Amino acid sequence: MKKMVFMAIVLVGIIAPLAIWGGRQAQTLFAGCQFVPGSLENKSAAEIERAALDYACANFKSVNAPRVRLNRTISPNEYMSFFGGNNALCKGQRLALVILEGGFESVNVPGMRPKPASAKFIGLLFDLKSGEPTSIMGSKTGEGFAEILNDPNLPPRTSQRAPIPEKLRACTYGQIVPTIMPPNH
Repeated sequence: MKKMVFMAIVLVGIIAPLAIWGGRQAQTLFAGCQFVPGSLENKSAAEIERAALDYACANFKSVNAPRVRLNRTISPNEYMSFFGGNNALCKGQRLALVILEGGFESVNVPGMRPKPASAKFIGLLFDLKSGEPTSIMGSKTGEGFAEILNDPNLPPRTSQRAPIPEKLRACTYGQIVPTIMPPNH
């Protein structure tokens, strides 16, 4: 009887913290996944690919091992020509696009930027200076990725792209936006 009570306490002691800790952390613990953002400037294509795989592993449950379909640098304007306008991008920003194919389910972690709920394809647009994705696209069928992957086997885009801004804002890494203080009365 004491042995059963002891085993129950041990199991509760293991399961409860994992449940509280959440899916992402448990996946990281068991799969060895960890994404640590850091500059990807002057990094090799293999290092950028590794960062994308680490990000996907830490932020998505994978049904199978993802396959890298595309890994290359891309300008903001070129990116928007494929995926539509994006107000998060700035003039002269150095970006890398990594598209992964696999079976992905989003890990819902409070405070994380929106991610697709489930997808066969995930596109991660990395800002090379910050080393973090500025945009995450997903598709259950590959729709939206056929053109950039040059893959006629993927379904064509059926949704409209967001309009591309006429002018991109200047990049403001580490700068504080000036504010105007009201006059004291």
